[in-house]
Amino acid sequence: QVRIVLAFALTILSCQREKPMESTVSFEEKLLGTIPSDVNIVSNDDVVFSQDGRNVAYVAERDRKRIVMVNDTRGPEYDWADRPVFSPDGHKVAYVGVTDIDWKIWLDWNTPNFKRGGKWFVVDNGKQIGPYDYAWLVSYSPDGSKVAFAAMKGEKWFIVDGDSVGESFDWV
Repeated sequence: QVRIVLAFALTILSCQREKPMESTVSFEEKLLGTIPSDVNIVSNDDVVFSQDGRNVAYVAERDRKRIVMVNDTRGPEYDWADRPVFSPDGHKVAYVGVTDIDWKIWLDWNTPNFKRGGKWFVVDNGKQIGPYDYAWLVSYSPDGSKVAFAAMKGEKWFIVDGDSVGESFDWV
């Protein structure tokens, strides 16, 4: 089993005119989660830590399905999932999950991402929002109370901000 451990390096510097600078380094170690033996991490780029360092989230793959793991908690399976983001306080996580993918279209690199099909959802702390024809640019409000993202239905784009859906545009 692989463990995810976050080690904080704490550096204390003291500087006084009469004395030379002193430096002390110490480490605090905390086990955040264990990667289950039946999954693989999709990419190191998909491993993210909350700002306070108390939580880790990553995209894993099992039997050709993608799962977002938060610490030791497994999310629902999707055909594809995108890099998770934490709320500023580190208590919530959001990401994009896609179901019903037509892999012939999905793997055609000449097709733009937003034309690849499937049902796109934004998952906010376990709650699925959608479906959309495409969703991306997921982030939280500064106080962490709302998730915001760009989404597409049909040929129109719009911004979703919490429960509010903005005006539609040709492109976001």
